Parts: sequence; C-alpha cells; structure tokens
Amino acid sequence: MDKDKLQKAYEAVEMLKALDLPVSREQLDTIYNLEENYLKEEVIPFIKGELNPLVKDMMGDFYLEVSYSKNDGLNVHYLNDFKTQENSRGRRKATETTHKPEKHITKEVQYDALKSVLGTKKKQATSLKVYREDNSAIEEASSALTLCETIKEIGAEKVYNLFIPLDGMYLVMKTKNSDVRRDLHYIGDGYYVNTHSNTMSKKRHLERIFRDLKLSWKVEIV
Repeated sequence: MDKDKLQKAYEAVEMLKALDLPVSREQLDTIYNLEENYLKEEVIPFIKGELNPLVKDMMGDFYLEVSYSKNDGLNVHYLNDFKTQENSRGRRKATETTHKPEKHITKEVQYDALKSVLGTKKKQATSLKVYREDNSAIEEASSALTLCETIKEIGAEKVYNLFIPLDGMYLVMKTKNSDVRRDLHYIGDGYYVNTHSNTMSKKRHLERIFRDLKLSWKVEIV
C-alpha cells in the first residue's frame, strides 16, 4: 500500500476545502477505500506482529477491541464478557454471555417514538444545548437526541449534502436496508443520523454544520 498516495488524497481534499470547492461523495469514498486497504495491508499485520510475542504463551482466550477516531485517537479495550463452548464440529467458538441480542431500528420506526422513549430516561451527565439565532434553545434528554433534533430542524437534506464523514460512513445517510445499526436514528423522509460518537465529537459536527451552512447558531456541552 502506497502511503504517499493516501497522503496526497488528504492534501487534495484540504486544497478543495481551502478553495471553498465541494468534496464529492465519490472522492470521499475513494479515500475511505484507500484507508481500508492501508489498514488491511499495513496496520493490522503490524499490530499482529507486535502483539503475538507478548501473548503467545497465554493459556486463556481473550478479546481486544481496537477503535479509532480523529478526535479521540486510538483506544484498545479488553473484553472479558464472552465464554467459549464446543460447537457441533468440535471447534471452539465465542458466544456472548452478558450482552442481549442487538435490536435493529427499521425505517418504519418513527423519530418521535424514539424521542418519547429516550426522553423518559434520566438526563445524561453530559449533553448538548443548541442556541438558535434568536437565542431560543434545543436541549433534549441526550446529546444524540439533541443532535437528531437539530439536524431535523435545519433540514436533513441540507446536512446530508455536506457529506460529513463519520466512522467509515457519514453523519447523515440514506439507506435502502431495513436493518440498520442501532446508532443510526431515523428522523424521517428517508434520512438517518449516525450518532456513533461522543458528546465532544457531536458538538464539533454541529459546529461544522453551522459554519458550512452559514448559520449563526451555537452549541455548548451542558
């Protein structure tokens, strides 16, 4: 994998932004494909090569979860909530013991229904508060709901057309698949908001939306 090619792609996008020119979905998809190839060909083999000598003598099975975001950097988590059992072929497989099966949100689930359910929960320790130009506020029971409500009010299509990248996807998306991840919230008219980020990242996403759409809105963490 030519890392220089990936770096040149980053520089091309930054140049387009500096010239106030749009970055197309195709250009972003090309970059994501380059990143995926780089991870598969360079990063994963390197991690395996460095990790294997450290754990090769361990007796028990274990699971490591590696996550990365531009804002938070690289994180590695140790997962110990799995057990192993013999399957019908005599091989060992991992099965979850503490996690309930993941529920999927379908397109038919209305945003108002989601809001009514989450709105009954105790307010999180950190959330977001958005101030419109007239200083009226949007503040929901969670940062995810505040993000969704704000994007819904601004206009999902406007935000969708900004192609804001997030977690290998986009902040606002359309999908024809009825089974979507539980952190994709349907807000109507065929649009989903990706809330797979922490509160600070959501704040930065909203600040970018306000800036790119030239809105005199503000957001703060509360």
